[in-house]
Amino acid sequence: MFDIKRISAFLSFTKKVISLKRKNRDSLIFFALSGLGDVCYCLSVAKALKNQGGKKMVLFTNEYLYPLVRCYSFIDEVNVLSAEDIDLIKKASEEFSNVFVYNKLSKITGVFVCNPLTEDMYENLSKNSGESNYIEILQKYVFSKPELLAYPVIEKSELNELDFNCHEKTVIINPFSNSLSLKDESVYSEIIGLLKSKGYTVYTNIINNQKPLCGTLELRCNLIELYNLSKRVKLFVSIRSGILDFCIGSGGKFLVLYNGDIWQGNFKKAYSLTGWKTDSAVFEFDCCQKEKIIEAINKIC
Repeated sequence: MFDIKRISAFLSFTKKVISLKRKNRDSLIFFALSGLGDVCYCLSVAKALKNQGGKKMVLFTNEYLYPLVRCYSFIDEVNVLSAEDIDLIKKASEEFSNVFVYNKLSKITGVFVCNPLTEDMYENLSKNSGESNYIEILQKYVFSKPELLAYPVIEKSELNELDFNCHEKTVIINPFSNSLSLKDESVYSEIIGLLKSKGYTVYTNIINNQKPLCGTLELRCNLIELYNLSKRVKLFVSIRSGILDFCIGSGGKFLVLYNGDIWQGNFKKAYSLTGWKTDSAVFEFDCCQKEKIIEAINKIC
């Protein structure tokens, strides 16, 4: 049966897009309303796309993602959408939730929706491109010639009260993600126990009502502060989260935890942080590989 509400939302969204396109005839229009990491991936090749056509780039987002997208200097104009428009776009986007952001129609119209990568989408894109990492897939679909990736450019933060006394003896753990949870979270307690036995102070990055992991201190900070901390502390331990895609250019050390069976193992291939090609040190493990995780921490710390 037809879902009248979804069809109505889609038609309303189409009308909205046409209106925006008329106001920005010579511009590429991006809607960035998905996860932090999804937007980082989509924007990684957007500068190259913009350069190819020599057009202005206008982006529409929400309040949460506004600080992130402002870190991309090639975006000419950023607009924060109203709650009503955000709700409309989210309802309409259900109709094309499995559509690649840089599909043929988007390239023709110049209107792009930063959709998350799905398993089905990944299988098709990987097969057609011959690439397994999402960054390399994006490059194949957008670059007409070799181009540099775009990263958020983060201003240096003095951090003030967040600046730890001894960065070399400080580790941050980020155990929370909107899209992923570990099937074996006991790995955190083993990591914390090892680090504390070595004299490290361990912080848990939290927001809202989240609680710090047992044996750690709470860390509450914004994205810009977290980026700057990630480059200073001895190690940043995290579940595979969009926060990592934002921070990966800091030059820090990142130990990343996955569930190895997601997408039949292809999730890690798609989202390995090595695809970002930065100077940061990256150590990636399945959460069940406890011996290897402990061995890596002993070498780093």
